[in-house]
Amino acid sequence: MQRPSSVLLRIAPFVVPFVLVGTWHAGAQTWPTRPVHAIVAFAAGSATDIVPRVVFEPLGAQLGQPIVVENRGGAGTTIAGAVVAKADPDGYTLLATSSAHTLVPTVYPNAPYDTAADFAAVVSLGSSPNVLVVSPARGLNRERIPGRRPVYRKQRPDIGATMAKVLKK
Repeated sequence: MQRPSSVLLRIAPFVVPFVLVGTWHAGAQTWPTRPVHAIVAFAAGSATDIVPRVVFEPLGAQLGQPIVVENRGGAGTTIAGAVVAKADPDGYTLLATSSAHTLVPTVYPNAPYDTAADFAAVVSLGSSPNVLVVSPARGLNRERIPGRRPVYRKQRPDIGATMAKVLKK
């Protein structure tokens, strides 16, 4: 049986030229040659607006072209999604959105685009916690769980179902 290192040494002369040609070709491509537009699916000042702006400003400087941020909030992210879905698929129009984008087919079955087929995920810019705040008059009891932040619940450990029932009242 041959050692893996000897097999690699034998095929390297055939593989390396193709890798180098591919690298040279990729290096010869010039993108971006014009400003890139980032469509944010939420209003200015929201976390989903601030994070992309913090990332895109230095990224634009590094790429040598500005990344222009446009806010198109509303309709559960479908306004921004429609703008980006209709744009040329040339890499010059980006969608900065949240996980709400994945719910579009459920909430808007007649959305003007297909979230799975019309978009390609590029990178996650971050994550943020969600907090639900209600009036103490709702009767929720504060309970501390060792090693965790305070969690609000009422008799059942399934906080999602409990919150839905309590808030329906």
